[in-house]
Amino acid sequence: GSGYAGGYDLEKRPTRAEGIVMFIRLIGEEDAALASDASHPFTDVPAWADPYVGYAYEKGYTNGMSPTKFGTSTPISAQQYVEFLLRALGYSSIDRSDLSGTLTDALDNGILTQGEYKMLTTSTLLRAHVVYLSYYALDVPLHQSSVTLQQKLISGGIFTAADLSSARAMVQSDRL
Repeated sequence: GSGYAGGYDLEKRPTRAEGIVMFIRLIGEEDAALASDASHPFTDVPAWADPYVGYAYEKGYTNGMSPTKFGTSTPISAQQYVEFLLRALGYSSIDRSDLSGTLTDALDNGILTQGEYKMLTTSTLLRAHVVYLSYYALDVPLHQSSVTLQQKLISGGIFTAADLSSARAMVQSDRL
């Protein structure tokens, strides 16, 4: 049940394409992304990732690594994935291009704990970390709101409170 050797390859480094897919799924917009015909200027996006990247680009979730490169197969850094979380929660926007303070901002805003900050600054980001960060982002209030991401997703019909409760019953570890 951990995902190790079970097809999820949680011990591997995620790519930027995998990171954007996980982010789109986290915010409950995968169906919209797959139905979208949004375009993007990137020349390095394979067909399977095209709807996700186009949608994320059109929505202002990402601006790529350069005007013509998304960096699809480049490993996503902790700063890049946490920046996606900050954007999902309304703490940042696409206008931010210097990500050097991203982890500190996430810590200061209660999105990361001190233990998570330490983990992300001292180790290589793995798929397991992306899942972990996404899971705990559900508990974070949106910027200038008391509504959490999970409450927003439940009210949007992405999943039910019962679904969340069932998923939470499977988690056997504590937050760092």
